[in-house]
Amino acid sequence: MLFKQRYSQTKVKQKIIISATNIPANPLTQPTVPNAVQATAVKSASSQNKSTKLLQDFALLAGSNIEANILLNDSDDEVPIFQRNPRKTMEIINEGNRQRAAEWGMPLHEVEAMLGSASTFSDPVCGLSANNIMKLFLDSEESSYSYAKTENLDLPMVKERLNSLPAEKHFLLRVQDEGLGHAYVVDLPASDEKTRPAFLYQSDLGDGVTRSVSLTDWMREKGHIQMDMNDVYAHFDNMALGNIDLACIAKLFDIGSDPFALNAEALRRGKPSKFQVQEYDPDRLRHNVVTIVSLCNQAQPGSVFASL
Repeated sequence: MLFKQRYSQTKVKQKIIISATNIPANPLTQPTVPNAVQATAVKSASSQNKSTKLLQDFALLAGSNIEANILLNDSDDEVPIFQRNPRKTMEIINEGNRQRAAEWGMPLHEVEAMLGSASTFSDPVCGLSANNIMKLFLDSEESSYSYAKTENLDLPMVKERLNSLPAEKHFLLRVQDEGLGHAYVVDLPASDEKTRPAFLYQSDLGDGVTRSVSLTDWMREKGHIQMDMNDVYAHFDNMALGNIDLACIAKLFDIGSDPFALNAEALRRGKPSKFQVQEYDPDRLRHNVVTIVSLCNQAQPGSVFASL
């Protein structure tokens, strides 16, 4: 099945920690970083991460080109993402709608209004978005990433793995965050800095803890901004202990970093999160994005491709 329905999330009561020092009185008016010096540092680090730029260009394409949007919503893990055929997928969707219209005795436009059509832009569920981001970075002619076929690590194991990553290599961390009922990807590019830079990639339909955000909007507004891995580790520890720091969650996952926009009632406990760590080659990502851009009959984003 090419498109999956998002699983429902059980709402349970949680112990919630809200630090008054961490939540500004009017968070939407606060700057992303506390001062101009840090803002310059973040901007500089972001501008140097070519992988983030490539994903940003793909996300913008998926928000404006229906074939790229189809690729982002396709759940076929057996085929490398750059070898998928969005036109064939569109034909399958249209034919399925015609068959349903005949079977249900309904006009085609009513079926399309219910289920969507091949020309309808849509946002994938968070898990499918995370899987396709992984595929964009990892897929090659020889292999195709599949979440179900990749080893999962628990929190102690992933901490040990992250603490021993070679500084000269690039890695992805895919997180199945059971506390949030959410899935996302953290990009850990190579770095000789003491603290490795990190960038969070996600989309969200907004039926859980955090509000809805498309991959296109996230990458335009926040996904290209370097984040502090200490905040990520703090979030992992809090979720493992059952202590929820809404300010920390908002800083990481809300597009406006607004803790008051979170649905704390949807927080969950009792299930350990799952983590996957995969090494990637930036040249592979570039190849995949270039191929998809060509497949979707779009001009290459010159600002990115000229620099690689």
